[in-house]
Formats: sequence, C-alpha cells, structure tokens
Amino acid sequence: MRDRKYFFLLILVLIIITVSFVLVSMWGFYFYYSDKNDPPVVRREIKAAPHKNAVNDSLKYDISSLNEYSLSDNSDFETDTPGDSILIAKILEYRTLRSEIEEILRKKRSEKGTSQASQQILELQKDAEELKNKNDTIIQENERLKNLVTELLNKKDAMKSEPGAPSVSKKIEHSTNKLPVLVSHLRFTAYDADKKQSVTNVATDAERLTGSFEVNIMPYNTNNSIYVVVIQPNGRVLQASGSQKKTFISESGKKLYSAVIHFDNKKDNGLRVSFSIDVPNLQKGKYVMQLYHQGLMIGRLTRTLF
Repeated sequence: MRDRKYFFLLILVLIIITVSFVLVSMWGFYFYYSDKNDPPVVRREIKAAPHKNAVNDSLKYDISSLNEYSLSDNSDFETDTPGDSILIAKILEYRTLRSEIEEILRKKRSEKGTSQASQQILELQKDAEELKNKNDTIIQENERLKNLVTELLNKKDAMKSEPGAPSVSKKIEHSTNKLPVLVSHLRFTAYDADKKQSVTNVATDAERLTGSFEVNIMPYNTNNSIYVVVIQPNGRVLQASGSQKKTFISESGKKLYSAVIHFDNKKDNGLRVSFSIDVPNLQKGKYVMQLYHQGLMIGRLTRTLF
C-alpha cells in the first residue's frame, strides 16, 4: 500500500517535469524567432544647423531636414506594428507640406519678376506717349506753316499779274496777324487728387484733367473767351461731373464745350492761362484737347491714359 503511494507520487512528479520542460521549450522557441524577425532599430543623431533670419532660408533648411530623414519615393513600406503605420503617414504628410512650400516659393519669385516687368513696360509706354504727343504738336505746327507758305506763294504769283499790288512783306504781315488770338506752349495733364495733385497717366488713378497755354492777344481783338473742348476715347465731349451741357457757336454750328477761359487783352497778354475739369471716372484711351476762339480752332493737343 505504501509502495503504491510512492509510485503515484513519482508519476505525478514526472508529469509536472515533462509539462514544465515543454512550456520552457515553447517559450524559448518563440523568444528566439521573434527576436530574429524584428528589424534592428537605427537611431540617427540629428545635428542642429544654424538658422538664418531670412524666411526663405529657414524654409529651405526645414525642407532639406525632412528630405534627409524621410523614406525614398520608390521604397516598399512594411507596417509590422501600428507605430510603423503612424510614422509612414507622418512622413507622407511632411512630403506634401514640403511640396506646397516649394510651390509657394516658386510662385512668389515668379510674381515678383512679373510685377517688375509690368512696371517697366508701363514706364516705357508713358515715355512713348509723351514723345508721340510732342511729335503730334510738331507735325501740326509744320502743317500750319506749310499751308501758310503755300498760300503766300499763290498770292505772290497772283500779284505779279496785277498792277499796283502791295508788296510781299505787307501780305506776309497781314497773314500772320490775321488771327486776333494765338496760343503756344500747350500742356494737357491728368492729376491724382488723392496724392496731392501728383501727375499720373493711369486712368483709374486720375480724377482731374488740367490744361494750360500761353496767349498772344492782338490789339484789335474783341472776343475775350476761349472755349475748351475735351473729346473722350468714346468720341463724346467731356463734361464736369454735375454740370449742365453748354454750347458755343463754331464754324460747323453749335458745339458742346468742356470749359471756358475768360482773359483780359492787356493783363493776360503773353501769360499762361489754365483750366481744370474734375471727373472721378475716366476711361482708358486718348483724350483730345481743342481750343476755339471766335468759332475757329486755334490749338490742339492729345493725352493718353492707360
């Protein structure tokens, strides 16, 4: 009976030892192969780089740092753990942000270069327009002198066949002094009222048109008014805001005018007279200033607004 107890106790001990050995073997096997499959953790030391004050240099430094520690575009991602998936998602997010920052920097440089080129083109257009206005004035004066010379030559030929005709010098003097009022040194300018009367050639900035000229008045003049007609790019006569339409008599009949200048024969002779027209919304294009005295046009000048 006693031997039977020892026998069962020995069997129980052997079973416990066998189970323990199996468990230890399984645990060792799992531990061995799990350590072998896990990829080694590589730690890189991120060295601090000096930052510059400029914003562009700082952005370039951050982009290069992200590029150094991000994965290559052609690599295959293996997400063994949830931590790996989060890391890959963050890297892809950094890449997207990097591309957006680079695109913003490229656009900024492109817009800066475009604005400078536009400003230079606008300045060249202004210079070309001023030269064109001066050229138009010279052409008009040459045309007037040409017509005058042609008229005098025709009269000279006619005088040869007429007995007792007056001398050529008297005819020239009479033709020159035929108009009672002569104008010269014409100016036609647009001003920006919000910038303390600064000159401008931009239609959206201009709020006032101003013209001036010198008057040479003959002693026999009896009309002391010069009518100013400003023709807009659309062909209509410019009127000051809120003013009524007024007309004067010209060679072609009644005509609208933009402003009228009154002068004194003695006080204003040889001096500059001027006018101003306040118009808030000016159109882009060519404006023509015409001066009339006693129904005849005695002066003309153009100005282009961009």
